[in-house]
Amino acid sequence: MSILTCFFLALIPYAASITFNFTNITPISSQEDIRFEGDAAYSSVDGIQVTHERNSDHNSSWLAGRATYVKALHLWDDDFNLASFSTSFTFVIDSYPSTSYSDGITFFLAQNNSVINTAGAIGLPFDSRINTSIHPFVAVEFDSFGSNEYDPIDPDTNNVIGDHVGININSMTSVVHRKWYSDITHGKECRALISYYSDSKNLSVSFTNYINNSLVWESGLNYTIDLRDVLPQWVIFGFSASTGVFPEKNNVRSWMFNSSEFTVDQSSILPPTRSPYTTNGKSKRGLMVGVIAGTSVLVTVLSILAYLLWRRKRKNGNKVEECGSALEINNEFEIGANIPRKFSYLELAQSTADFAKTEKLGEGGFGGVYKGFLKDLNKYVAVKRVSNTSNQGIKEYASEVRIISRLRHKNLVQLNGWCHEKGELLLVYEFLENGSLDLHLFKRKSLLK
Repeated sequence: MSILTCFFLALIPYAASITFNFTNITPISSQEDIRFEGDAAYSSVDGIQVTHERNSDHNSSWLAGRATYVKALHLWDDDFNLASFSTSFTFVIDSYPSTSYSDGITFFLAQNNSVINTAGAIGLPFDSRINTSIHPFVAVEFDSFGSNEYDPIDPDTNNVIGDHVGININSMTSVVHRKWYSDITHGKECRALISYYSDSKNLSVSFTNYINNSLVWESGLNYTIDLRDVLPQWVIFGFSASTGVFPEKNNVRSWMFNSSEFTVDQSSILPPTRSPYTTNGKSKRGLMVGVIAGTSVLVTVLSILAYLLWRRKRKNGNKVEECGSALEINNEFEIGANIPRKFSYLELAQSTADFAKTEKLGEGGFGGVYKGFLKDLNKYVAVKRVSNTSNQGIKEYASEVRIISRLRHKNLVQLNGWCHEKGELLLVYEFLENGSLDLHLFKRKSLLK
């Protein structure tokens, strides 16, 4: 029984990664996936209200709220394997009609059962009265009241810089920071991308600014840190926010998250149970033979399994780095002008009958092209599915979207949209009923010279 138990446990080689994409957060969509804590957080038709807006029924000052994903993140294991992760989200901090506001919102990772604090603590487990952390945390803060004693100082003027984005490690004093032009008084939607790479130990933050009423993408806020030195193996993660004497609404509208996988801790395997049967000499010899034979089989199976896992890792590469690139592409595409629509993988799979052979228009060096029908657009499209073995990587895929979406050529079909989910790179073109197969296979090299 113990050998069989070990065998079946060995067939579960990975701790499950966490992957989700909440593109339109509503009370119904969030009720099973997001946990709300504090005196302010709840879900509405506008998204996650980490702290609610001013109204006649609620006091909006000195509030603190927290919204975390329902499952904890396995950040590192007993063998000190460290996970990577990437997250992208859109949010709004709105003080209208007041021109005064405080205090901000964070994306954070923290010890489970950590506390929530108001005012300058921005909902984090930090006691601003004694300037100390109560529980370990790492946070990216979007500080809307940068006038506390632990906020960054402008070296040129020796004054606090005001609104800023910073990386905080068990403290409200940021280890690195950037000035943030947020336009909170007009309630403009902001976007952020946060990635952590376990190999380089680099925590990277990109975000949007509003400068002269134009949306500007700010990148390069980085900090090198081994999260195993700061956080426990399992952490909660999500958003925290607070208000001080001045009220503001802190609202998260969409949220995407991906984490990597690593080997299951051996300590999590249950010990074998003792046999209730007594053994005499003959049964002992049989038991020894069984143990030796079983051990040999187990070693063989584990060796094969290790090889298959190595092949799997080699084939898949680092999924989180790809995810980070994909999230950056999302931001670049959606901020730019004249960019086609982003489709979900489910939409395109359903439109092509799950990429059925009967819907296949042809095959090229990059992969296949499938005929699909999009119900919401009430039209047929040609879906280009980039092969996993294609030399066309994510950078070339991104270039094709950027370039072709801006081109108008009689021999180039119009690009309607794009998708990169579930390890797939998909491009959606207009479907020409009488078009040649060559046209649907998109000979872009000759056209883009």
